[in-house]
Amino acid sequence: MNIQIAERLHPFSHLPGTTCLLPKTHLPIKVFPTRIQISSQLFLTVDLRGPIKGFTVELDLEKLLIRVFGKADTGYFCYVLKGQSDGILFTLEKLTQTSLTCRLSNQDYTLHKQESLLIPFSQHLSSQECREQLSLGSHKKQDWELLKRRRNMMEIFPLWMRIGQLISSTHSNERHGVYELLEECRGSIHEHVKLEILPAFERLFLAGFDGIFVPRLYDTEFQGLVPFEEPRPTTPPPFALLTESAALIRSMFFKEEGNTLFFLPCLPPDFHVGKMTHIQTSAGDDIDFEWSKKQVRRVILTVHSERKLQFRFQKHLARCRVRKSLKDRGKSYTLLEGQLKLDLPHPCKLILDRFEK
Repeated sequence: MNIQIAERLHPFSHLPGTTCLLPKTHLPIKVFPTRIQISSQLFLTVDLRGPIKGFTVELDLEKLLIRVFGKADTGYFCYVLKGQSDGILFTLEKLTQTSLTCRLSNQDYTLHKQESLLIPFSQHLSSQECREQLSLGSHKKQDWELLKRRRNMMEIFPLWMRIGQLISSTHSNERHGVYELLEECRGSIHEHVKLEILPAFERLFLAGFDGIFVPRLYDTEFQGLVPFEEPRPTTPPPFALLTESAALIRSMFFKEEGNTLFFLPCLPPDFHVGKMTHIQTSAGDDIDFEWSKKQVRRVILTVHSERKLQFRFQKHLARCRVRKSLKDRGKSYTLLEGQLKLDLPHPCKLILDRFEK
């Protein structure tokens, strides 16, 4: 038995010129209806005749690709961009017309449906295979312009954490600009000032990103969220801002210190219900868990080695049940200020439920 999250993570935009990160890379892609801007010197032109109806740029965080689709004057089209170690693979998934002409570096290519074109581009492709997913109970459409207008972290955090975990972590020596807002988020979590956490992340969200979570060092929209600094045109995207903020979001719901596992260590009061799935600990354990009414409801843990584990739940919890299968009646344990210690002599699967105050 596992805990499942039904909603797909696929933010999308109908705005021409939307920028988003190609999954598993540090490469921002800017997409127009007939042009894909990869860098200031490299772009792919697509021979589509407008007006383009229903133009959509979708960041698919499950298949790890960018999907672009709409209806041109000659019919429906859909193509995808996927990162590879030797470049970017452009694949024409669907097409009403017979073929489509693309131009790359002053050379024309004619593609038919299901055909691909490799765009050579030197890049680092992340080897991370993180499958962790967070759900906070929101099922609204992930239309980026509307999502950004609502500023609801129940919608934003699952996307933010997932995108940040898909790229390799980096270190930056430049800790000014928007990094000041990141430190505010870190401080509110470290000090457990729960009412300040979401406002701090909202400021970082508004100032720290272009397009769909492309990090920036300066607030180029000048919203008054950080002290004014004249943006430097050659400043590379601060990817550490994205990876570190994603790690901070994760730490509010789950963290580990040695053999101690913390569940909901710093839960903001707005998040009444939620789930986390496919968590992998540093020791290789697999964890799914869910909560409701602001307290842990069920934990499913697969331990792959002999271990002594300590669980830290919310302090007001006094009892829980531990069992090894759905048919097992299990055993009730008393929690001391939300703490439980278990000695696991061999690899096993555990289900923790019936949490009581």
